[in-house]
Amino acid sequence: QISEADTTEDQSGASFDRSTEGWRALSRVAALCNRAEFKTGQENMAILKKDVNGDASEAALLKCCELTMGNVMEYRERYK
Repeated sequence: QISEADTTEDQSGASFDRSTEGWRALSRVAALCNRAEFKTGQENMAILKKDVNGDASEAALLKCCELTMGNVMEYRERYK
């Protein structure tokens, strides 16, 4: 299934069905098979403004997962 991507700064654009099996599998892989991490001391910053330790593609995946799934670091701890 192809979904429209939300590229707005405040994530107010397109939404998609996060309950599909395809999205759940993709988001699980993007969160768990990713070495990027947010730099410390940015807890009160907007997710898209946070600096990341990691390459650009992994940083983008981390931010996408954080916006759609919630706290990625907690998710990783559950499946460590």
